[in-house]
Amino acid sequence: MSTIAVFLALGGGAWAVTGQPAATKPPVTVTACVKKAGKAKGQLRVVAAKAKCKKSERKLAWTSASASVTTGGAGTTTGTSGPAGATGPAGATGEPGPQGAPGTQGIQGPPGTSGSADTPGQILAKLSTVDGSGSGLDASLLDGFDSTAFLKDDEKAADANLLDGINSTGFAQESTSSTGLISVSGGIDAHTCAEYDLALGGVDFGDIVVVRPGASVKLPAGVILSTGSTQGANVVNIRLCNVTGTNAAGFSSFPIRWYAIKP
Repeated sequence: MSTIAVFLALGGGAWAVTGQPAATKPPVTVTACVKKAGKAKGQLRVVAAKAKCKKSERKLAWTSASASVTTGGAGTTTGTSGPAGATGPAGATGEPGPQGAPGTQGIQGPPGTSGSADTPGQILAKLSTVDGSGSGLDASLLDGFDSTAFLKDDEKAADANLLDGINSTGFAQESTSSTGLISVSGGIDAHTCAEYDLALGGVDFGDIVVVRPGASVKLPAGVILSTGSTQGANVVNIRLCNVTGTNAAGFSSFPIRWYAIKP
């Protein structure tokens, strides 16, 4: 070869060995130490011919048949930085770490104020001073009504024994009622009254009895029927009066209706 070039790495720089054939000069020998293993395996450094390499290095030498050696200038230590690569995908979320130790207890707050020292009786007495309508605190009322608006536990909601607050003793009670037929023979003289005792079943002594003509019938003209008193059990007195100036003819099977009332 007319020209040889050997680039040797030495520290952070680069060295070039170049030369032209020169018959008039002796051969040139280059000595170097090269890393045998590790990350720097194959790395060279130029040393003196008599220098010793380290145990991790191996010694090498190059000799030219006839050359001149010219030391080149120092090369660039660091090349230009390349562009930033694309951002890789986010990794998976790791497992939660162990729970940390509890923190120290905070500062205790100031003690609260003491409660009321009043007894229940004293509290009740104080509440009574503000109790009443519109106070918002009225134990005597329920929805604004006092106890008179409510039934007591021993009272009835409705009492069939009373009518408008009055019990049966305040009213007349019907004892019995029925219908029948009466007959008056011989008639009734003018301006004359005649009395008769009727047998009416179910009538008690002392009952008030009302006897009237039956439905849709009338006594002879001028004859008036009135009811007297009870004469005994089942016996009632009636009176027939002729208020006209002429005699009234007799009648038979005349319908009547009657009511007995206990006073």
